[in-house]
Amino acid sequence: MIMTFAELETSLQAMLVARPNYSYRIFDYFTNLYNLGVRPAELYHLNQWSRGVGPEIILVPSKNNYNRYFNVAQLTPLLVDAIDNGGNPYYGVLYGKALYFFEKWYAYEPVFVGARSIDLYLFRHHYIKKLRNDGMGIPEITLRMGWVNPLMAENYIDSVIEYF
Repeated sequence: MIMTFAELETSLQAMLVARPNYSYRIFDYFTNLYNLGVRPAELYHLNQWSRGVGPEIILVPSKNNYNRYFNVAQLTPLLVDAIDNGGNPYYGVLYGKALYFFEKWYAYEPVFVGARSIDLYLFRHHYIKKLRNDGMGIPEITLRMGWVNPLMAENYIDSVIEYF
């Protein structure tokens, strides 16, 4: 079935709600994926993050794109503290474990774009689709995401997310 934006929004928001007896770090990780639209691995590479001027946080993206800029309020306090003071905000929540919990808890798992499973990248698809739904144009989304090629924005916006 094709997932609507409303289903995408509601299902990802449910992933941000902490569950008893599980580490708060996994929900913090999901929250940053939801709020920032970063690649899942970028949250583990703190050497790519730095403070800018005032409340600005800078991310040097993984794939040779332009820098991305965030307001500190967009990030969780756990991630901000790790950027400012070092440390590992997601100690014990490596990518494989995050993927495990996503697959365990996500209402529509598995999800695909074409034949490709998008798992944690679903947060990135959501982020870009939300920017478009909020009225942002392709040039603005391209700039916000740090992309060199505007076709990237179009690919995410036009992606058809399916679940079975």
